[in-house]
Amino acid sequence: MPRTDPPPIDPAAAPRAAWARFRWYHLYFLLALFDLGVILASIALYHQSLAAFRLALSELSQVDQSLRGLRDIRVAMVEINAPGNDIFESRDVGGEQRRFEGLKDRVEQLIARGRGNHELGSFRHHLASMLDSEARIFERFQVLATPGLPDAEARTAFDQASALMATMDRFQAGALRDLALVETTLRDRQEGLLEDYAATLTHSTRIERVFFLTVVLVLIGIFWYGRQLQRADERMVAHREQALAERQARFAAIGEVCSTVAHGIRNPLAGISAAAQVARELAPEGPLGESLADIVFESRRLEERADRLLDFANPLQPRLEDCPLGEILRPVARGLQAQAMESGVNVVVKLENDALMVRADPHMLTEVLYELGTNSLRAMRDGGELRLCVAQGGARAVVRVEDTGCGIPDAVRARLFELFFTTRPDGTGMGLASCRKLLELQGGRVELESSGPGGSVFRVDLPLAA
Repeated sequence: MPRTDPPPIDPAAAPRAAWARFRWYHLYFLLALFDLGVILASIALYHQSLAAFRLALSELSQVDQSLRGLRDIRVAMVEINAPGNDIFESRDVGGEQRRFEGLKDRVEQLIARGRGNHELGSFRHHLASMLDSEARIFERFQVLATPGLPDAEARTAFDQASALMATMDRFQAGALRDLALVETTLRDRQEGLLEDYAATLTHSTRIERVFFLTVVLVLIGIFWYGRQLQRADERMVAHREQALAERQARFAAIGEVCSTVAHGIRNPLAGISAAAQVARELAPEGPLGESLADIVFESRRLEERADRLLDFANPLQPRLEDCPLGEILRPVARGLQAQAMESGVNVVVKLENDALMVRADPHMLTEVLYELGTNSLRAMRDGGELRLCVAQGGARAVVRVEDTGCGIPDAVRARLFELFFTTRPDGTGMGLASCRKLLELQGGRVELESSGPGGSVFRVDLPLAA
């Protein structure tokens, strides 16, 4: 057989092969992954909205707490002013002063509690001035409470206390104005936070709407594309079944033709062969005897081809049994060596395990190995080496038929096992096709593993014995 270099490796062959294995129902696995992505994205959006809500709630809580503190301080400011005013009527210096000190401590506590939430610098100045004025009022009334105080001094002390009360009220009004300004600032901040959160919520809502609209569109597209893939797959399956039915019909027709032709040839051929054999026995030695011998030889060859036609056309039933592969391989090697001597080819058997058992029909397997070896010998007309290598690969036995010929052309490789295809003028195109059929009947397979200028390798896989 003519040989040539192996075909170059196509880098895009692997992705194309992976895509060729894609079926419409595989789309549901992609759909499940897409659903998982949608769920994760929804959770992320939810957590983002929740984080924005928590942040706004925290800041609003701080602002509300500051506002409540300012209200408490305002109430305390009104209350702390009362002792300085009430003393003019009660003249109870000790009682009003104790009341003043208690309210003063409460104001300081309220200010300390709200420290850091708002700026009260100007308020503190007015408060300190107010408290100082109120304390001086108590001092004037202590003077008024002095026994035997002249009327002029008493009137002066009372006038000073009245002036201090007006000053106290003025500073109180300033402090309340400062509190009102701080409260206004806090309320503005509160409204700003609400507006920011509303804007964030609107933005998140817009994103969620776009996201879910995209999800709906993608799902519609996936289902539509999945339906198209399903229809395409159904058409491919129907086309494949139709092609298989047509192929089976063609093979049935070929088998019928083979059977008819073989039966039509065998009977006349038997008569020709018998007549030539008798004539050869009666004919003298010489050119006539040689011609008769050629007739007998070619008749036998035609009879063998007719038998092979019948074998290919009829449904063969293999007789499977556990048999040692070495006992089948060695007689085949001896028969091939007898043929190889004319062309100077050396036949080598490499058997890793001599006790390797296979489940096969020994007669069919012998015919397959002999046919593969004969084809390899035809590729080595000028000598070489034919190797029959046996190894175990998992639960299979592997037989490699290796030769050192010149390779198989690219155009021939795809049709090697096609029925009636041959590159030899005297070939029938049935040898390798018969090998494939016989191996498939035994649960095995044959393929061209490699081919190049250094030779070709045919690989035969067989099931191991149980």
